[in-house]
Amino acid sequence: MLLLARSRLERLAAEGIPLLAVWINGSFVTGSDKPNDLDALVLIDALAWKSCWPLFGGPSGAGARIHTLECDERYEPGGTKLDHLTDFKYLMYFPPDTAGHAVTVEDLDVWHENWSRLRLPSPKQDEEGRLVEDAKGFVEVRWSS
Repeated sequence: MLLLARSRLERLAAEGIPLLAVWINGSFVTGSDKPNDLDALVLIDALAWKSCWPLFGGPSGAGARIHTLECDERYEPGGTKLDHLTDFKYLMYFPPDTAGHAVTVEDLDVWHENWSRLRLPSPKQDEEGRLVEDAKGFVEVRWSS
C-alpha cells in the first residue's frame, strides 16, 4: 500500500507537478493490525505550479491536468471503488503573504477537522456510532524532488 502511494507520488513529481507535502490518513495510520486503505491529501505548490504551466500547454492545459488528477486519478487504476487501496485528493497550497493563503488555511482546517474525527462503533447495528472530535491524527510527509 505504501509503495503504491509512493510510486504514484513519484510519477506526479516526474511529470513536473510541484509537490510540497502529503497528508496521510485512513486505516493505515491507525492501530489496525491489517490496514485496508491509505487516504492522501497531496499539497501542490501553487506558486511553482504556475511556472509549470508551459509543461502542460499553458493555463488551460494545466487546469485540465488538475481536473484529471481530481476525477480520473483519485484511485489507482483498475477495479471498483471498494477495491482501491489508495485514495488521493489534491489541494493547491498558497504560502503565507500570498493572495490565496486564506483559502489554503480554510481548506486545510476542513481536512484537519475531518481527519481528526473518529466514529466509534454503535452497540446497535441500525445506528451510527458516536463521533469523537480530535480523536486521532494523521501523518504529514514533506516531499522534495
